[in-house]
Amino acid sequence: MIPQAKPLLGSAEEQAALRIMQSGTLAVGPEIEEFERRLGQWLGLPPLVTTSNGFSSLHLGLLALGLKPGAEVIVPCISSCSAIRDAIAAAGGVPVFADVACQTPNLEAASVERCLTPRTGAILCPHHLGCVADVEALLQFGVPVLEDCAQAPGAIYQGKLVGTMGSVGAFSFYPTKVMAAIDGGAVASSDPAILAAARDKRYYGGVQDDQYRLNYKLSNLNAAVGLVQLARLPELLERRRHIGSRYAQALGHPKAIVQGSVVFRFGLRTRPGATQALLERLLEAQVPCRREWYFLCPGEAFPQAQRWHDDFLTIPTYPALSDEQVGWIAERLAAAIRPGDLLESI
Repeated sequence: MIPQAKPLLGSAEEQAALRIMQSGTLAVGPEIEEFERRLGQWLGLPPLVTTSNGFSSLHLGLLALGLKPGAEVIVPCISSCSAIRDAIAAAGGVPVFADVACQTPNLEAASVERCLTPRTGAILCPHHLGCVADVEALLQFGVPVLEDCAQAPGAIYQGKLVGTMGSVGAFSFYPTKVMAAIDGGAVASSDPAILAAARDKRYYGGVQDDQYRLNYKLSNLNAAVGLVQLARLPELLERRRHIGSRYAQALGHPKAIVQGSVVFRFGLRTRPGATQALLERLLEAQVPCRREWYFLCPGEAFPQAQRWHDDFLTIPTYPALSDEQVGWIAERLAAAIRPGDLLESI
């Protein structure tokens, strides 16, 4: 069985980790500062604030925005991860759920606008599956926008990298993500005050005062592996694009295929009523396929999200897939799909 996800970690990552283990600087060391500097250089921003994981980067990002207790944060009603909802609660906010767009599984600006109230403190905007959300439209509302870039590092929108358009960008380096640092995350911003607030809240060690702080620091071991993965990012992204293209060529059905600027997973828009049978056929053929979305709240009021939830399947595109595995998946994917299984347009 081919797994749904697997990191591509090689000898360079192994040597980096071994070097840190032998040095004894596992928790704190120069690799952390260097990783933060290089992440910022890559994005064209000041050095980022690294964190222990993706959830902590979302939580810290909201705190650094100065979110007040009880403030509302608008967030998509569906996701493949509840962290976008739960980080709001951890920051003392109230999640307010909006529908997603017809063309992408990201926030729809019109639905967000209907959710705005005087209590709105932020918009939390994921770039699901590497498809870039319409950040420009969301910024028009004059509310701070936190970009969740966990599935989209390296994705570009109108010449700008994700994580650089909103008030804050949050990244994840979990093993199933585009860039794996064993685990970890980062907070990005062009605003020095936001970065300073995130850095201050990140860790309580060495500070004795009455301020509330967390234990969200990245380890030096993670940073060392992250530095290697960051250097390999162009290679990792190109491999994902290549795998997605192989699947698309096998299907010859481009209008039913969802690929973002970063091909986090290969998505199929399925015809209503055909999805479950197709899923069962693919799983029977041992194709690693799954339904991608679940509702973070009751779903009756969100018609477009309901369609994405009910009639959408994804196939993995992680770079650790061998050419043989990619060909095997593509062949069985094409064989399993029947006329009428996929939408003619989206």
